[in-house]
Amino acid sequence: GSAPSAPTALQVSVNNGSLLTLSWSAPVSEGSAAVSDYVISYTSIYHPNPVVVADGVSTETTFTASNPTPGLTFTFRVQAKNSAGIGPAATIQATPPSPSLGSAPSAPTALQVSVNNGS
Repeated sequence: GSAPSAPTALQVSVNNGSLLTLSWSAPVSEGSAAVSDYVISYTSIYHPNPVVVADGVSTETTFTASNPTPGLTFTFRVQAKNSAGIGPAATIQATPPSPSLGSAPSAPTALQVSVNNGS
C-alpha cells in the first residue's frame, strides 16, 4: 500500500493572537486507502524536534491552538495518514502577535498660542 500525498492549501490565521487556526484541504492522492487521520506537529526555537499535537484521530481539516506564545515563530506540519502510513508534510510558518496593550495617544494637533495684550 501507499501513504497519502501531502495535504494541500494549508493556511493559517492568527485571530488577534489568542487563537491560531490552521486549515487545509485533502491530499490530491489518498494513496492505497482512505485518509484516516491528519497528524499535526510544530517546531519552534524552543522545540527544534517536531511536537505532535494531541488532537485525537480526526479527518477534520482545521485545527485551532489556544494561547500560542506571542512573538514566537512556529512552523506547523500537517500530514495525512492512512492504513499504509503517513505521507509527506505540508508546512507553514506563523508568528502570533503580542497582545495589544493599547497605544499612547498621538501628539495634540493645531496648537496655537495667543498673547492677549500681555496681561
